[in-house]
Amino acid sequence: MPPKLKTRKPTGIVPWPLVLIEGEEGSGKSYSAAEFSASDLIGQTYWIDLAEGSADEYAAIEGADYEIVVHDGTYRDILEQIEA
Repeated sequence: MPPKLKTRKPTGIVPWPLVLIEGEEGSGKSYSAAEFSASDLIGQTYWIDLAEGSADEYAAIEGADYEIVVHDGTYRDILEQIEA
């Protein structure tokens, strides 16, 4: 049986902005994210650290302003934190 199509009417509400930073390992993605959080144009920023441990380190960047999302490393808890 094919999956059932789920739809809804558009709300007309402007979505929260999302920024995707892509690049190879060591190319400066985490550093750039921390720098972005210092901008007056950026609102609240949340950092989900996936066992890399860099979230605390990058807080040393001048002006960096983000909250570290705490999770137990399981898919379920990470997903719950994202949904929250």
